[in-house]
Amino acid sequence: MFVWIARVLRRKAGQMPSRISMHEGRKKRYIIAAIVAVPVILVAFFLAEQQHPYRQSKMWNFDSYPENSPIPNTFMQIDTGGTQAKGAWAIKTDETASSKPNVLARLSNNKTGSGYHMLIEAEGSYSNFEAAVKFKIISGREQQ
Repeated sequence: MFVWIARVLRRKAGQMPSRISMHEGRKKRYIIAAIVAVPVILVAFFLAEQQHPYRQSKMWNFDSYPENSPIPNTFMQIDTGGTQAKGAWAIKTDETASSKPNVLARLSNNKTGSGYHMLIEAEGSYSNFEAAVKFKIISGREQQ
């Protein structure tokens, strides 16, 4: 406060501002710029995070695989239930699929309808896991 009063009095007396008072003005401008810039930068980072919440998500698309090719090595097949023959998983073409042209299909001649057949992504460990899967049953009385 006293510095400001001294500066005003010097200017009124026709004196040029001292070198110290010139640096104080520059220092105040830097402080004001920092006070404005920090919240703006924080808001920008927050908005960037909100726009890309799934940056660590994985998506599998089988369109680059040829038809009738086996499942990729990153998946592990699990079949539960009786002693029925295990089915096979393969890449098939399905023009009615929502993600044309290829889909992942489970092929089986098992008529009993017992058991569960799963593919698990074998790489990595997951927490807070969420999956979205679309499927279509083509044959089988019990399944349909």
